[in-house]
Amino acid sequence: MKKYALILGLLMPMVVYADCDSSGKCVWDCSPDGKTNTCTATFENGTLSISGTQMKNYSSGGKDGNTTYNITNAPWNDEAGHLKQITNVVIGSEMKNIGNWFLTGATSLEHISIPKNIESIGGVAFYRTGLKTVDWPSPLKTIYASAFQYTHLMDFSFLDGVETIGAASFNSVFLHADSPKSLIIPDSVKAIGQDSFTANPKLQSIVLGENVTSIDSLAFNTSLQTIYCTGNINVCRTNVGEAFADKVKQATAKKINGVTYVYDKNGNLITTSGHRKEKRIYTIEEANEVAGQKNTIRIKYR
Repeated sequence: MKKYALILGLLMPMVVYADCDSSGKCVWDCSPDGKTNTCTATFENGTLSISGTQMKNYSSGGKDGNTTYNITNAPWNDEAGHLKQITNVVIGSEMKNIGNWFLTGATSLEHISIPKNIESIGGVAFYRTGLKTVDWPSPLKTIYASAFQYTHLMDFSFLDGVETIGAASFNSVFLHADSPKSLIIPDSVKAIGQDSFTANPKLQSIVLGENVTSIDSLAFNTSLQTIYCTGNINVCRTNVGEAFADKVKQATAKKINGVTYVYDKNGNLITTSGHRKEKRIYTIEEANEVAGQKNTIRIKYR
């Protein structure tokens, strides 16, 4: 298995033990230099709370083979006994980054909600966590190498707004019986790195946004059945390379009330992504788009 995390530099483990009280509540400084107090971490009852503006980049002392690359030099590391207990993460609204190796190996974490100011996810940040869903209403621009590798993600709508998908970011994610069979890469994405979506046997189709201009020749599984292009099909074929050019098909995409609907050239609905912004039943426009017909009965608001 390729370890793209190595490009970050594997440091020797430096264990930082928790400063915890008798109730089990722990408080640590997670600032980049450990002095400026730009980041404070609090752990209590399974919840890790991060406040401040800038988070430290951590590292791992993991080894190849069967050993998972659990974070080692963060105070909530596995040796200290906290990593596997983390079931919830709360990040303050002023934080601007998610550090490298932030929660690597936190297998009990299934969901995370990220605040609006986060602009980047560090390499290997959620590697081998139990993540299934991510809420990310932010100006997120960059996902670094292996950030979500070996997770259990089911919903990728948080990619809307991302410009760069780093190497192996979503490698070995679509492995489970209920994994999505299709993935929409939004128009915001411009670059897709090597092995970003490889080792995903359940993934059958990918929808490319119209602005992607740089795709590594090894970005996708060769077993991928179809690449739908919502922009210029000739440009898409050039971008994906010779190995995938014959799999490219024309498609169109429409975004309504926070949900992206993708249709093939015959107008058939292929896949959807996202969450409706307003909690109400369909407007007539939404119903028409989903049903693919003009004579849908009007449905009133609740």
